[in-house]
Amino acid sequence: MKPAPENSDWLDPVAIGALDAEGLSQLRTRLAHSPREKARLEQEIELNRLLQDLPDAPLSSNFTSQVMGEINRLETSEARRRTAWTAPLRWVFRPALMTAVAALALTGWWQFRLHQRSNLAESVQAVSRATAVPGVEVFQDFDAIQLLRTSSQPGDVELIAALANP
Repeated sequence: MKPAPENSDWLDPVAIGALDAEGLSQLRTRLAHSPREKARLEQEIELNRLLQDLPDAPLSSNFTSQVMGEINRLETSEARRRTAWTAPLRWVFRPALMTAVAALALTGWWQFRLHQRSNLAESVQAVSRATAVPGVEVFQDFDAIQLLRTSSQPGDVELIAALANP
């Protein structure tokens, strides 16, 4: 570890007691030119010593079970508190939800049936167009039919009228 004296990177390893005696002596030599940082180092070392000298707090034999029981009690009371105000709303929202689901299902079914009927109408229309096409026998007299449909020229009407009145 190479702590820089101008920042407190060295403080965390000292605070958790991760440095051995050799690491502490190296740190003291590095911080020798900064009296303020060296004083902080000595305070941390003294605090660690005092904390290690404290006796362990007495724990009951069932400490773990008491902690777990308290956690369970808090979780159940929190769950009850959270659901206590929502319980009446469940009776209100459940029928509304069921009604909304039924309405969506009916709307979907109605749309499907409408789509089916539209497809059927398009199919019937296509079939009726196919049956309305004239057969091949109509085209046998095509030239004669075309001659019947020719429009008369303006001079033709006068010629016909002159020939009809001799």
